[in-house]
Amino acid sequence: MTAAEYMGFLDMVLDHYKLDIANMVVIVADNMETNKAISRRISVPLNGCAAHRFNLAARKWLEPLMHFIKKVSALMKKLNAVKRIAKLKLHGCY
Repeated sequence: MTAAEYMGFLDMVLDHYKLDIANMVVIVADNMETNKAISRRISVPLNGCAAHRFNLAARKWLEPLMHFIKKVSALMKKLNAVKRIAKLKLHGCY
């Protein structure tokens, strides 16, 4: 959705609950560009989600290691399947 579409939705929700946009003091949301645009349009500060910022920072830090992380993840999936097959064999189901 675009910022304009979100604004329309926000207006609809505020109208439904009989709230005034002038009473908004802060927007708490992720740091998506649409949320930043809404914040600027209604002149209300955006308090970006700290967990989202941490996730972005962690992804950037791990980026050089993603090749290895994907390999380990694929291996763990295979090992998990092997464990399940072994359990089925124990019970004569495989």
